[in-house]
Amino acid sequence: MRTATCDCPTLCVFIFDMALDPTAIKNTAALMEAVTGLNFKPEEIARVGERINNLARAFNVREGFGRTEDSFPERLMTEPLPGGASKGQLIRVCL
Repeated sequence: MRTATCDCPTLCVFIFDMALDPTAIKNTAALMEAVTGLNFKPEEIARVGERINNLARAFNVREGFGRTEDSFPERLMTEPLPGGASKGQLIRVCL
């Protein structure tokens, strides 16, 4: 939801994550209020992100994408990373 909420008003997720969480959410609410003219409380920001994700999911389902397409490529989960700080690690899927 965080990424969807940042994408909506075109904020950088990395900068968003650097701010203290309550400050970032408050700033996002103020920005969305300024752009749309609608009143946004900080606690409503997560709900906006959830709605964006649900709309994207509904669009994908309508276009024929299902759970089988809703995962990482097999290679990312079976081939260990060749280098860097996470060398040898795999992506683990938690269901």
